[in-house]
Amino acid sequence: MTPALAHARTGMRRHGMIALPAEERWVHTARHFAASLLARWDVVPEDQDSVLLIVGELAGNGPSTDGPT
Repeated sequence: MTPALAHARTGMRRHGMIALPAEERWVHTARHFAASLLARWDVVPEDQDSVLLIVGELAGNGPSTDGPT
């Protein structure tokens, strides 16, 4: 399965979206995608680190759920 990717930068609005399977092996892909957007948007390194930590946690928690509640 190939992840669906979409991103756009329009004026001051910045959007990024990635759809990945809820599997642990995709956590790296989610972090890499977020890192590429943050770099493109010139986010300062300290803030990039914080965002990537959050993205990693969210992506890592997805596979650990037991399904829809």
